[in-house]
Amino acid sequence: MLVLRKGVLRTFSFKFANLNCSLRMEHSASIINAEDKTDLYHNCFNPNLLRGKVAFVTGGGSGIGYSITEVLMRHGCKTVIASRNKEKLEKAANSLKQLTAQDCYPLVMDVRKPDQIMSAVDSALGRFGRIDFLINSKLRSSLY
Repeated sequence: MLVLRKGVLRTFSFKFANLNCSLRMEHSASIINAEDKTDLYHNCFNPNLLRGKVAFVTGGGSGIGYSITEVLMRHGCKTVIASRNKEKLEKAANSLKQLTAQDCYPLVMDVRKPDQIMSAVDSALGRFGRIDFLINSKLRSSLY
């Protein structure tokens, strides 16, 4: 998957085994990123590649976790985003739902507290019945 900024060409030429090749990105969409800036999202994958799958993303309310969540959702994946900040999570979840028309379930959780992790996983399983992917995007994970 490629995430490209506005103005970047969608056709790439390269040389492989003395052959001139060209790759044209088939799917594109204008998106609003976590910083409320417009980006273009280009990829060569089927938009339904992850339909029916569920991802659990820690730190999904901002930064790279938000971006990863958005890409997963743009390919049909339902997501759970978990972080300690409830307001940021709810804002991110609403934004992601609006951008992608997929289900995004925000859960307040501290990755340093095993009981909160278990509760969040149970809640996610109760909502979706499965978790196919786990993405740990938490910046600081000091357990001690």
